[in-house]
Amino acid sequence: MVQITNEAMELLLQSGVVLLTNAAELEISQTIRPLSKTKYVNDEIKDCLNKSEHVAKWFAAAGKVETVYVSLGVRP
Repeated sequence: MVQITNEAMELLLQSGVVLLTNAAELEISQTIRPLSKTKYVNDEIKDCLNKSEHVAKWFAAAGKVETVYVSLGVRP
């Protein structure tokens, strides 16, 4: 998981989606807009976006990070 996480962080930093602050903290860029569901004509992409919204809402309501890890079967 470390290799995948490192690659994902590199992509986010290089694309400007995530910024590194002077305090060495990660911050989401304010210029990034959410994906538009109406922009894509492919039904599969619309379906993936809808499902990802549901997963995000579940994780947001889960509470602690540890709870999300446990639900994914990952030990923190």
